[in-house]
Amino acid sequence: NAGALDGIPIGTAGQFLKVNSGATGYEFGDVAGGAFAQFQYRTVLGGSPNEYSNSNSGAYVEAANHYIDITPTSNSAGTKILVNLIPHILLDRGSTDVGLQYQIHRTVGGSTTDLLTSSSVQFYYNGSNNIRFPAPIWYMDAPQTTSSVRYSFRFKNPHGASTISVGGGSNIQNHHMAWELN
Repeated sequence: NAGALDGIPIGTAGQFLKVNSGATGYEFGDVAGGAFAQFQYRTVLGGSPNEYSNSNSGAYVEAANHYIDITPTSNSAGTKILVNLIPHILLDRGSTDVGLQYQIHRTVGGSTTDLLTSSSVQFYYNGSNNIRFPAPIWYMDAPQTTSSVRYSFRFKNPHGASTISVGGGSNIQNHHMAWELN
């Protein structure tokens, strides 16, 4: 068709008009990968029962209500899930050394796998007043399943016994998102 649109046979449902592999004309065909397959979004309001605190530097606390679920449409190794958990964090005053350390984990069919442990100085604070802020936590995963997947996290203050809290207080919005990329 030499670049002319007339004379091109119509494609089938779901196909797109594109340039052929020889770059000599147009044809209908499937779109190559790299597209968003789906997006999941969840808002969790701070306050009870969505507030979690930890003052034990040696143990993680599960932020149980802070998660995102997604059911991948493909179990291919090329299918990725981009996760963004954005809880509000409160670093308690009265300490000269408080920080956030977290672990991201994935749960499929009741089986949980730890995916990442952050460095011990995430969001370090050295001051005399409380500080509250959203803390974006990003992770790219390839779960290779078409079962429902839950992404969640645990947290602690690795520097001492000062309290670190997740949730942000009454009516503060915590946003959790997941994208499937093919």
